[in-house]
Amino acid sequence: MEYRLVAFAQEHAKEVISWVPTAEDVLLFAGSAYQFPLTEDQLIASANDENQRVFSFVNKENEVLGHCQLFLLADAIKIGRVIIPQKYRGRSLGKGMMLSLMDYIQIHFPNKFITLNVFTFNTKAIQLYEKLGFVRQETGMKTVEINGQTWTSVLMDYRAH
Repeated sequence: MEYRLVAFAQEHAKEVISWVPTAEDVLLFAGSAYQFPLTEDQLIASANDENQRVFSFVNKENEVLGHCQLFLLADAIKIGRVIIPQKYRGRSLGKGMMLSLMDYIQIHFPNKFITLNVFTFNTKAIQLYEKLGFVRQETGMKTVEINGQTWTSVLMDYRAH
């Protein structure tokens, strides 16, 4: 099956919102950047930010299968807000979306350092990122509190082979 990244469009918003029905899901998806409940306005504001690139990952029928964003920093590109909905997990779509995103970065921002943050309990995502060449850093760890729990994220940097 064919998959590709397309620019996020307003008509994708309801689908993406349906993937994050709880405050925990929104935090896992976007860190503290978005507020629960996630709204179209929050997603559209990101898409309209000149320092971000927001994508949907679609199949040949243009069905939205994933979402991801790039943050254009002065000295780096930060990957964030990466999500594949539960019903599509386990089909290597996350790997396909990340590879497409890495290709986009290499074409449009070839000399930029690439980084991302991921919560430490999201072991499947960490394993995927490590397979793609990302390395955990000892610095840059952040914590957030939700419902009496502390979530810690780890910074990962891309190391080209």
